[in-house]
Amino acid sequence: GFRSGTLAVPLIVGFARAVELSLEYINEENLRLGELRDQLYTGISMIHPEVMLNGSRDKRLAHNLSLCFPGLDGETMIMKMKGIACSTGSACSSANLEPSHVIKALGRDTELAHSAIRFSLGRFNTETEIDTAISLINRVVKDLKEKKLHRSRVYADGFE
Repeated sequence: GFRSGTLAVPLIVGFARAVELSLEYINEENLRLGELRDQLYTGISMIHPEVMLNGSRDKRLAHNLSLCFPGLDGETMIMKMKGIACSTGSACSSANLEPSHVIKALGRDTELAHSAIRFSLGRFNTETEIDTAISLINRVVKDLKEKKLHRSRVYADGFE
């Protein structure tokens, strides 16, 4: 059941060394990523306090931040946030337009689940990148809220 041929020994040794290094720095890296994640959440929620954190504030992965933006569509937000690593759901459900089953399991209704965005951080992210992301995210949220408010006024008052 094994593939014949010579094993790629340099790749195997390189992978083993990468695992050793990852394990050596895992605690420091998790702490750093958790601080960046919290910086991102604070920077968004201070400007948009209606944003809802999905999951526990304390017991969560260091590199992951999932938020609901009530009244906004997650897909629309993502299309306007070029250059930011984010998604409306997991990679395994990327072809599915249904709201995240995980967000629904947390007790969010369908409308809120459609507003959910998951931000992913990585080893090479910096505080400067997080500040840039905060600025872009806050601008997109503000713009979409203003457009939604304008549309609701137009519909309430009739045509302009």
